[in-house]
Amino acid sequence: MKELLLSIAKSGNTFLYPVTFPLVNGFARWCAWSAATAYRFSMLIDWGRNPTPEWMDHRQDLYWYFHKFRKSSFLERGTLPRVRASVFLDASDPHISRRTVKVLDVCCGDGFYSEFFFSEIASHICFVDLDAEALKRARANARSSDGIRRHYMRLDIEKADLKSAISSQMPDVLDLGGFDVVLFNAAIEHFRDSQLHHIFENIKDVTKPTGFVAGYTLVESEGDPNRFAHHELFFKDEADLKGLLSRFLPYVETTTSIGAGRINLYFFGYLARPVPAPLRGWPNTETDL
Repeated sequence: MKELLLSIAKSGNTFLYPVTFPLVNGFARWCAWSAATAYRFSMLIDWGRNPTPEWMDHRQDLYWYFHKFRKSSFLERGTLPRVRASVFLDASDPHISRRTVKVLDVCCGDGFYSEFFFSEIASHICFVDLDAEALKRARANARSSDGIRRHYMRLDIEKADLKSAISSQMPDVLDLGGFDVVLFNAAIEHFRDSQLHHIFENIKDVTKPTGFVAGYTLVESEGDPNRFAHHELFFKDEADLKGLLSRFLPYVETTTSIGAGRINLYFFGYLARPVPAPLRGWPNTETDL
């Protein structure tokens, strides 16, 4: 009976398709245009302030900036760590599987990258930010019915004892060895060297020995000084970034993505020697990584 009903429905849909599809598709395109227009004005208002915001509402990227200018760098910021996680975690821990990855999102902003790129494989996601409005946006992006254990922590990562906070709110994560993946996107440039030392010690305290830290920053260019008013650190290239991170993490690899008007620097930091080949080929010695 079920198969018969499905057959009838498909036959009806095939017959009505020339009429229904253009109508529904036209309505969908109008809705997409309306959303893009709304987020265009949202972005203009949000980024028209002085100084500019410290974090991005990535719905502005998703619904407006991407469609208008075809700039996809905001997607690669999630894709690269996600692919890296799949390869690295599978190789470093043969027992890890879908829905077992524990993710820590430091300076999470709206939580876009952990929520939209890691929720497929995550069992736990911890969002950490000092800004209450950022955590509110991160909550709004979450799905309540997917079984992931999410925690939202308003912490000053520069000063707080992260391990104590995790122990009190997510003790099962530490019981299982700690986080597998730590995201630290568009954040390191907001801190001084001395602050980063404490932050990375915090991160290492709650991360598995087989885990890794992934993030990105950008090459600073001369221009409107207000654009980088929140930044404490400025990076010229990969070597500059890697030199800094190597002071805090034993194994670091970097790569660069060049776009129109912006150069992104990506980094992956490991607490133990990574099992899979690095992004640009396997190094000859440990000191090459």
